[in-house]
Amino acid sequence: RGLFQSRNIMNSQDNSKTKEQIIDELILLRQQISTLKEFGTVHKTIKGGIGSGRQLSQTIFEVSPVGILTYSSSGQCVSANEAASKIVGGTIEQLLAQNFRSIESWKKSGMLEAAENALTKMEVQELETHLVSTFGKERWFHCRFAPFHHDGILHFLLLISDVTDRKSMEKTLIESKARLVQAQAVANLGNWEIDLTNQMMWGS
Repeated sequence: RGLFQSRNIMNSQDNSKTKEQIIDELILLRQQISTLKEFGTVHKTIKGGIGSGRQLSQTIFEVSPVGILTYSSSGQCVSANEAASKIVGGTIEQLLAQNFRSIESWKKSGMLEAAENALTKMEVQELETHLVSTFGKERWFHCRFAPFHHDGILHFLLLISDVTDRKSMEKTLIESKARLVQAQAVANLGNWEIDLTNQMMWGS
């Protein structure tokens, strides 16, 4: 009954609206419904993992859009989630087989230095770097190295995000600003007139 009443109210209000306005409102309503469905799915997923702290941590590890990897101080990768696999372009099995001290892209990009600093200083390290991963994926990455102890062994957690699109936008903005500055410099030169016969020039 409430739904029927709501429809009647909307119909009485829509008499004065254009077709385009009604279409825009329907599109917005569809987006809102889609958002609510996604929220409900995530909520159920997380709620299902709240049985214990370990289950919740595992759920977050699996559904996180951020790449999450764990390395021991020996260098060996001991865990990796699906997001990390997609971000760097390798399978989870390939990531687990790696030792970060042997990864060439880490040596060239500064990631190895950041990882070592996290372990030796016991401080979180952050880095944005451009690299080609072992699996041939060329991207900009934001990396956060967080050291911790587990079962008496030193590890670090690596959170990795693909920020290539943001870096591309930043580059575009910088180039646009440079062109604007150049255009303003040209405009500030003023107006010039040249008399070729008398070889004279006037500026204003």
